[in-house]
Amino acid sequence: MKLSEDRAQVQSQIELLKTKFQEASEKELSSIKYELKSNHVEIRTEEKNMSVRSVQVANKQHLEDVKKITKLEAEYQRLRGLVPKKLSGPAALAQIKLVDADYGETRSKRERNFSSSPVKLQVST
Repeated sequence: MKLSEDRAQVQSQIELLKTKFQEASEKELSSIKYELKSNHVEIRTEEKNMSVRSVQVANKQHLEDVKKITKLEAEYQRLRGLVPKKLSGPAALAQIKLVDADYGETRSKRERNFSSSPVKLQVST
């Protein structure tokens, strides 16, 4: 009789330990799942931030390219204005070279004046 009572008590303790172990395992599993999901959210947030930064950099580059294109178009129009509608030989070419040389000297003088100035000016187009 004593043996069967002891056996029943041991069985009950084993069942109790199994239950506690299963609960602890489930709790640990839930904790790991939560950590995994948190890491997943963190990764997604970083991906989003990197994507936003990439778009900002591309937009900035695009604006710089637009400024360069605008400057090139203005230079093209200026040069186009120097070319007469009908070239009448070497005299017309010589005149274009004189006008362009004069423009280059004026431009280099302006650049020297700006570079020696202590105040930097920003020109936005």
